[in-house]
Parts: sequence; structure tokens; C-alpha cells
Amino acid sequence: MSLKKKALTDPVHIIPFKGQKKSKSERDNKKSVTPQKKTKPASITLNKEAKKLDAPTRKLNQSYLGINDLISEASKKKEKVQQKEEKGSRATDPFSIDELRMSWRKFAFKAKEEGIGTLYTAMIAHDPVLTENFTVNHTVDNDVQLGFIKSHETNLVSYLRKELNNYAIQLTIKEEASESGKLYSSKAKFEDMAERNPHLKTLRQKFKLDIDI
Repeated sequence: MSLKKKALTDPVHIIPFKGQKKSKSERDNKKSVTPQKKTKPASITLNKEAKKLDAPTRKLNQSYLGINDLISEASKKKEKVQQKEEKGSRATDPFSIDELRMSWRKFAFKAKEEGIGTLYTAMIAHDPVLTENFTVNHTVDNDVQLGFIKSHETNLVSYLRKELNNYAIQLTIKEEASESGKLYSSKAKFEDMAERNPHLKTLRQKFKLDIDI
């Protein structure tokens, strides 16, 4: 058996004789190597915040409408609207022929101010005639005038109804050629074309043209 040589730096352990007490240095070394007791980490207690229910901001409405109540309320509202509309549409105030002609001419001059000269001419060429059941008859001289009155008929009737407060007013228009129908028709046609192309009036004035057919 081979013995390993100890180095000079290796520690030397002195074995005491039987009955011999350990030296102070050995006792101190033993104390120093005594493992220390592990201390348990301090437990951290988390205070969980208790959940609180928010107080309701609004009071519950104890009274509520059933289906039948809702249907009844809707029917009442609908009846009120219908009564209001019928009240307005049933207005049939009487009016004179002079009042009719005044309102008629007011609409015609309004059309002229808006640049609708052909409509103005078609309206003032003849006076409107009032017949039974608040029906207004008007005569025009040619198809151009007829077309212009027809294209503005809805606005014209609505205007007369509001002005005279009579929603039973109806309008009938008929074409009836007059003695000067040809001359008037050519003039009306030129005005119609001039409204669509304003340069025609400039050319007419520049070359001093007369519309004569």
C-alpha cells in the first residue's frame, strides 16, 4: 500500500490521547462549523380588498307599459297626427275671383323674377276662371305655354291653396289657339329657347333680329 505524501499546506489534525480534553481552538472550530438553523422567511400577508357592489345610480322604475299599452299609445299618437293633417287639408275657406287673380299674378311675377319668363307669359295671357267645387280653369294659347304650366302645376296649386287657405282647389288647363296664336307662339318659343341658351338674346340684340313667323 502506497502512502500519499502530505503537502506542507495540508492541515494537520492532532489526535488527542484517551481521556485528554480537546483544546480551545478545536472547540472553537467545531462551533464555527456548526450549521446554522435555517430561518423561515417571514410570511407576507396581503390584505385583499373586499369587493363592494356599487350602489345603483337610478331607481328601478316599478311602473312599466305592457304590449297592449304600447300599442294603445302608438294608436293615439297616430290619430293625433292624422287629425292634424286632416284639419289642415280640410280647410276650405271661401274666396272671391279677385283674390284668386291676385294670388295667381303674385305667383306669375315670382316666376318672372326667377327668370322663368315663359311661365309668366303663359299665366298672364288669360285670367283664371273659378268654377264649381273650387276648380280653377286656365286657358293657354299654345303647347309651349301648356308645357310650362304643366311642369309647374304642383307648385302653383300648392301656392294657391296656402295663399287662399283652401285645400280643395284644383287646376285644369286647356289649349285654345287665338287669332294671334302664331305670332305669340313664335315669341313664346324664342323665350323658351333663350332661357335655355341666354346667348340667343345677345345675338338678337347684336344683329337686331325680329322674331316674326
